[in-house]
Amino acid sequence: MVVFNPFSWFKGKLTLSRVQLDDLKREQFKLEGDIRKLEKEEEQLNKEREQREDEYRVAHANGKEVIKKTIIRKLETLKIQSKSVATRLKTCYSIYQTTIGLIAVKENQAFFEKLGIGSLVMKMDIDELQSFIQEATIEGELQQEKLARLLGATNAMTETDGSSEAILISQYDEELLGKYSNHTESAPTTSTSISNSSDKEYAEILDRTANAVNELNQTMKENS
Repeated sequence: MVVFNPFSWFKGKLTLSRVQLDDLKREQFKLEGDIRKLEKEEEQLNKEREQREDEYRVAHANGKEVIKKTIIRKLETLKIQSKSVATRLKTCYSIYQTTIGLIAVKENQAFFEKLGIGSLVMKMDIDELQSFIQEATIEGELQQEKLARLLGATNAMTETDGSSEAILISQYDEELLGKYSNHTESAPTTSTSISNSSDKEYAEILDRTANAVNELNQTMKENS
């Protein structure tokens, strides 16, 4: 689910290459402020709820049924307000994590360039890229190696789309037209060959990912 688009006014296809790093950091700063305000509002609502609950207990002890009903209405209103704040806070957290992920990708473009998917990352529709970032985010932290694997696999599948279509055409020709009824042994050979080729490409992507991650970790150690 895509939750971040502070550039809805942007005309044309929105990609990470067209979004400035400063714009993303401004969005990060704004979200941090929104989260602080919502957390403060949530805290105030919790305190008010506790106060009303204490008042309800006192009213009950004194047999004040009318006051109890008044307090119940206030508690129900607080419950609705708290649920609304919790929903907005959850959304803000999600947007914030995605924004941090986009910043990390933007700042570490060289990492993805080494894997041969830098162009894919920069030119991919930002909504689609966010989905990959969310999938590669674990406990609020973007796992760049996982993101690279996901994007690399997508790139490999895109590059073999033409071959996959050829296989499907052959299969449907045989099934619906009986075009290859006398050559049933040849089709699997082509399919297996393309499948093996795709597996090899994916393995190469994983190797490049591992090498790039090792280089990135070594660079971080040297700079620390």
